[in-house]
Amino acid sequence: MGSDTATADFAGGFARPIIGIADPSTDGYSSATTAGLCAGYYWNSETSSITKEASLEIGYTKWTYRGDVEGYGVRAKEEYLPVMLNLRAHFPLGKELERVRFYFGPSLGLAQARGSIKVSDGEDTYSGSVSDWSFCFGGTAGFVFQLTDKIDLDVGFRLLRLEGSDFDVEGYSVESETSTTKIWYAGLGYRF
Repeated sequence: MGSDTATADFAGGFARPIIGIADPSTDGYSSATTAGLCAGYYWNSETSSITKEASLEIGYTKWTYRGDVEGYGVRAKEEYLPVMLNLRAHFPLGKELERVRFYFGPSLGLAQARGSIKVSDGEDTYSGSVSDWSFCFGGTAGFVFQLTDKIDLDVGFRLLRLEGSDFDVEGYSVESETSTTKIWYAGLGYRF
């Protein structure tokens, strides 16, 4: 099977559940498990061996924070529900690896940020919460392994920038930091 034939095998729609590990750049935040669902379409041109992908991805990630800020005990939880558009270019790796493709491309979209915070000075506890939409963007790179004619294994890395949120706690504004998050993920896709 030549690379042109292998590339043609990848044309069509797909759906892929995804799981991963997210590591935010913000100090004090925990790593988190992330999950999502991606669906989209692969297409080819007759003049190129590169397969293109356009997909929509919906995910969920939750971080927690515990620490001291200026003498106050702080416990916070942030949840992100990103809705991302992915555009990727898939490159065949030659005749010997015709069932494997390398890909990279941008991701952009919106994320609903939900957060809650509790601040304690040792005697009193104050709390607040917020829910807001913010812009997010990043890039992905990885490999797709064609396991069968219809099943793929996608293993990749995403660098994602998530805007921070402002919390109002008893009249004081507390801002969470904008985070550049590293996400390692895997997904098992079904092509139709």
